[in-house]
Amino acid sequence: MIAHQGTKAEINIPKEIKSNIFLQSFNTKKYMLLPDLQRILNVAKKTGVRVEGIAFSRDILQSHPIWYHSEANPRLCLLTCSSASLCLRENHNLQMVGEAEEISLLLDNPNHEITNRVNRCICYICEAMIENMECRNSNECMHCAKDLLDTLLRKWDPCYMLLEDYEEAPEQLNVGFEFDRHVTIHGPVANTFCIFTEGRVSNVLPDLRIAAPTTIVKVTTSGTYCEVTSTNESRAGTGIFTTGENGLERALKVLQSLHQFDQVGGALAAKILADCQPQIYSTQ
Repeated sequence: MIAHQGTKAEINIPKEIKSNIFLQSFNTKKYMLLPDLQRILNVAKKTGVRVEGIAFSRDILQSHPIWYHSEANPRLCLLTCSSASLCLRENHNLQMVGEAEEISLLLDNPNHEITNRVNRCICYICEAMIENMECRNSNECMHCAKDLLDTLLRKWDPCYMLLEDYEEAPEQLNVGFEFDRHVTIHGPVANTFCIFTEGRVSNVLPDLRIAAPTTIVKVTTSGTYCEVTSTNESRAGTGIFTTGENGLERALKVLQSLHQFDQVGGALAAKILADCQPQIYSTQ
């Protein structure tokens, strides 16, 4: 019912490609809908219901509708009117991002040798499309599917490397529980919806790969403690010793406002090293 009440500006959009108003960018005349549907859409707008997350699994991205994708480049709208897109909808029954990905990957098949999208191919893949799906131009449909995917931003394109491709298994800590640093959302598309959102959707896909250390510096720290006989005061300090010429050697006194213990000196050394040389991995 939502799909059938399109606005005047979108009168040419085929109704069959309008499947989810929360995942697609089409509009609807809310005043023409049933009262229950109006209330649902009004509450969703008021509470900021939308897809939200740092990163999504490839399965979730492939389950989004490809037509009028909510996070696609606006030029996607122009692709819905071409003869190839019409063939993709009617003959290939293309609906989802994952289906477009499968068709576009056929371009990389070694048996498909035509690179000019306007030429017809006679490979067995194209012959099967023509015979089984009554495809008018299989090569053009493959390129059109690729064009549809190219309108997606990297965060929403399953063809790119995703965080789930390099996220490691949760780390088992000594205290008896796992530290899970994963940020990728898995499961059905329903798991991606959030409420009380605000601002624009972030389309930046962060790079959370842990860089391998280029050099390892061995560091030795030593906290010291002594008593000054003349004043009967206690003073603590710390020393930092490293291998190589890296300018990290230090000899420091603990501030008088802090407790004068050698353990304080050792903690001070660790803090200084963390601030000035974050790539150090081996300490003593």
